[in-house]
Amino acid sequence: MNPHTTHLDSRAPDRGPTATNTSRPRTWHQPVSVPMTAGDVRRASRYLIAHAFGPAEAGNLTAYLHGLAPVEGGWTVDEIEGLLFVRHLVEHQRLTS
Repeated sequence: MNPHTTHLDSRAPDRGPTATNTSRPRTWHQPVSVPMTAGDVRRASRYLIAHAFGPAEAGNLTAYLHGLAPVEGGWTVDEIEGLLFVRHLVEHQRLTS
């Protein structure tokens, strides 16, 4: 194996994320949404702060898990919960977008 190749270069030609979609490479900056319950926002933020993350970092990571893009100053728990509440209302057609 060439020492200058990446792990993607060593895959079989018919496998991997680039084989099926060669027009646009996968980026790791796309927000993901992980199903979580109502109390998970505060719990996740407290957990991250207790494990050496700053409040801004913990807020951004928690928001990212809920499908929100990071912001420069970091999200607060109240901001995340407020947006998730509005998202819930829109998804259940109780509020129009």
